[in-house]
Amino acid sequence: MTLITINIILLITIVTGFIFEGLIDGWAYSGKASKAFKWNEHTLLRSHTAYKGFSMLITSVVTVWWLFIYGFGSAAILMMFADYFLVGIFSIFLFSFFHNWAYYWIRKRIDQPNIDNPLKYQSDTSTAENEFNYSERKTMAIIGLILTALGSGCLLWVMG
Repeated sequence: MTLITINIILLITIVTGFIFEGLIDGWAYSGKASKAFKWNEHTLLRSHTAYKGFSMLITSVVTVWWLFIYGFGSAAILMMFADYFLVGIFSIFLFSFFHNWAYYWIRKRIDQPNIDNPLKYQSDTSTAENEFNYSERKTMAIIGLILTALGSGCLLWVMG
């Protein structure tokens, strides 16, 4: 398993969490509570809880893999920490893109059928402290992906 593969797995894990948060926020802010879905809303909450456990398992497996491949020395642990840190920091740029998409996707299905494209939708009634339009969200996501790729590339170069 290469560093690039590990980073892709970590990014997918992080982005999936952002999507779950958007779905839960959309449900919560719809104001419809248990009437929001035809199915039991606890399915969404249980899925999110299961996902958190799964993501911890994935992170543990990746960590063990790193330690197995690169040895148990302090250099391997430092490189693993640096990689996790970079992916975690740079993924912050991805949050708004995936969270807002999931948020408006679920709101369209619950109580906002007028939302044509949840990915590009921009609310005019949001009370969020930091509200980014689609262009800003997309730019930030691209920056996050580029920084993650550059960070991985630097680590690969250092590992030689």
